[in-house]
Amino acid sequence: MTIQFEPEARSNFHAVVVMLALSGTTVFLRIAVRFSQRQKPDLPDYLVVLSLLLYGGYGATILHHIFNVSSIGAFEGMPMKTNKISIWERQEFMKMVFADEIIFCVIITLIKTSLLIFYWNIFSVSRLQRNTIIATATACLIWFLVFLCLTIFQCHPVQYIWEKLNQKEYCLSSPPILLSMEVTNLLLDIIVLAIPTSVVSQLNLSTPKKVSVLGIFLVGLGVCAASIARITAIWRPPNVLYNIDTPQTILWSTLQIGMAIICACLPTLGPLLRCSAVRAKSWSGSGNIIRSASMKISDVETPDFRERAVDQDGHGFYGAGRTWSVRGDNDPEQASTDSKIELHELVPPRRIRVQKDIVVH
Repeated sequence: MTIQFEPEARSNFHAVVVMLALSGTTVFLRIAVRFSQRQKPDLPDYLVVLSLLLYGGYGATILHHIFNVSSIGAFEGMPMKTNKISIWERQEFMKMVFADEIIFCVIITLIKTSLLIFYWNIFSVSRLQRNTIIATATACLIWFLVFLCLTIFQCHPVQYIWEKLNQKEYCLSSPPILLSMEVTNLLLDIIVLAIPTSVVSQLNLSTPKKVSVLGIFLVGLGVCAASIARITAIWRPPNVLYNIDTPQTILWSTLQIGMAIICACLPTLGPLLRCSAVRAKSWSGSGNIIRSASMKISDVETPDFRERAVDQDGHGFYGAGRTWSVRGDNDPEQASTDSKIELHELVPPRRIRVQKDIVVH
């Protein structure tokens, strides 16, 4: 029997598949650029690869629950909101949420650390910049330790998080923990994005170049937008404990992690972008050659050009690369249309066209 997935399950499934594909492709391109430049991967690269592997585990837990745990295609397990699924399924859902919140903390910290090390390698030219990067890295580490412990030990004993969640005698209320985690994470994201912004704005570059460089880093604002959306799913007064939207919280966590991995890779893809721009210009130039190939040089011929275009024997010729015609001996001003040759070959990227002059007697 085919299971009809509920909207929450369907949206989370699509988010996992799409973001894993996009982030995986971006990380692959990052490593490929490294090797194409004959450079070995360094610590930021390894941290991003580790983040991607953990992200794969994060997505696997979601897909496992959707396809192997839920018997009705549901994606909900909060005890106070679900009556249509079994107790066992609710507990399995909360186990998944528990594991994914831990993985979320780890991945977000790894990505921030990767970016800060990358900043250190290229931006740490003054004491102020070095101190800013060190202070931000320290704040990220403190954030990780605090909220990792709060996530793991919010219930005592730990397994009560899926057995007796939000019972005051055993557990801390989860919405305030998640809210404080996400708000502080958003603030750290803004600080991490501000570091390259302040440095690039002081560089001796033209305004268009500054905008293009900053644009690569400020794509990370999409991560901040996902963080804000996650906050709105977590904190829904007046009854925040009952109104928390767990499926939407997980959905925005999935999008946030995937976008963070992509944004961490974009600044390293400069050689790839430059290569693409060169290829585009090359093909554009080849198109211009094709458009000019049908124009006879004699149509724009000047006396000066005519003098240069005559060989020592007095015979006119036209160079390859343009439409050319043979001048008859009896009628030197009449071009033979039968001898007209057009060049239709494109110049491949990173190649040159060799022009050979031909004299027809």
